[in-house]
Amino acid sequence: MYYPVGATDPLTAKEGTWQDTVKSTAGALIAVTTDPHLSEVICQVLKLQAIEKGQRVGACNIVSKDYLPGKGIGLRDVVVPLRYYVKAKEKPYIAALIAAGVVFTIFSLGLSVGRSKRRV
Repeated sequence: MYYPVGATDPLTAKEGTWQDTVKSTAGALIAVTTDPHLSEVICQVLKLQAIEKGQRVGACNIVSKDYLPGKGIGLRDVVVPLRYYVKAKEKPYIAALIAAGVVFTIFSLGLSVGRSKRRV
């Protein structure tokens, strides 16, 4: 749903003054910059840029998911999928290995179910 920048009432989407826009923007900026997981998100984004340019990438400091819960805007929910995405971009063969593992698991389960039904 779209709300104009500076809307003071999301139900009616009335335009606020420029002071309201500055206040809401400042509040969002403070919430983002105080999030303890911001440093890792920035590091992962920089790793993605380096991967796209073909440069070597270093390791990021991993922040625990339980580190200061309730602070910031909840970037802790974004960090884990972002880590996996960066790993998949960094090492493309990982996706193929995971797919092969899924196919092998399904095949093994089908084989074991088929054998168990024949014994009865």
